Amino acid sequence: MHRPHPSLHLEKRSRQGGSGHGLSGSSIESPVVTSFGVCDDPRYFYDMAEIICSGMGYALRGEDGHTISPEQLLKVEQAKGRGYAISSNEELRMMVEVARETGIVLDPVYSGKAYCGLVKQVEENPEKWCEHAALPVE
Repeated sequence: MHRPHPSLHLEKRSRQGGSGHGLSGSSIESPVVTSFGVCDDPRYFYDMAEIICSGMGYALRGEDGHTISPEQLLKVEQAKGRGYAISSNEELRMMVEVARETGIVLDPVYSGKAYCGLVKQVEENPEKWCEHAALPVE
């Protein structure tokens, strides 16, 4: 049985909304980009995607030429936890564990929160992520 190539989900630590939306536009083979927002709410990022695309002269269109919504290209997961720049003890513990095991220091405002959001998603729905690659991008 032929299996399609696994899709690529790009993790984006969303601050202002710009870079993650550029990534979704460049994702041709697998149009869904998963972004972990650590501030604001998901609606902010979807609205920002439309503003950015419009400002660049692009319209979000599907293969059939019909207009599509940012939600069809970009999946924004909320990862701010207790609040912007407020980390729980569990989040801090996970960040320390990453630093000890890999030498990579995650900050508790953006990268650490996004990492914790990704880990939570993988733990809650491992089937969804078993064939997907996670690529952290700034």
